[in-house]
Amino acid sequence: MEQDKYIKDIEIIKDILIKQKKTPIIESWAFFVWSFLVVVGSISHFVIFKTCNIENSTLIPSIWVPISLLGLAGETLGWLKSKQKNSIYIFSNTNLALIFTLVILTIFGILFLAILNSLDALHLVSFLLAGLIGLAMGFLGTFITSKFYYVSISLITLTTILFFIPLENEIASLICGILIAAAMFSCGLINRFVIERKKNVS
Repeated sequence: MEQDKYIKDIEIIKDILIKQKKTPIIESWAFFVWSFLVVVGSISHFVIFKTCNIENSTLIPSIWVPISLLGLAGETLGWLKSKQKNSIYIFSNTNLALIFTLVILTIFGILFLAILNSLDALHLVSFLLAGLIGLAMGFLGTFITSKFYYVSISLITLTTILFFIPLENEIASLICGILIAAAMFSCGLINRFVIERKKNVS
């Protein structure tokens, strides 16, 4: 009887580990939502700047802060719901590493934003975000799939090339936003493929 109990416990632990392995770290919809929000934000920023002649120092907090908070809130709630739905321990080592890294990137982003504001160089914000998002995608590649590395490298490379092309700041920022959105959408498609492949693995 004692041996049967141990065998049953081992089977339960094995089932939990298999479920945790198959549960996605980030749902694909999160990438698609962020992609949509970035497109909306980039186009809104460009149109309002051109038609209303409002400075970046006003547009950035008025447009991008609400969009960022909305995206982060939705993604966090979705992430917590996914973990609870699949009975996955939220504070696993992988999840903690992911949360810690994203928090560090967010802090660095805020610090750089403050520095750019003090230097009157807010037109560089989109390039800064592209770099940080590219690094974040590369980091996610260590947990999800190495294919994220290609998206990360492509985003950083294209943004760097764009930086050296003599374009009007707002046009360059709009293109940069579209590149970020395309990279996020690509990661969403890749993530969905990875999730489906894990489901098919017995």
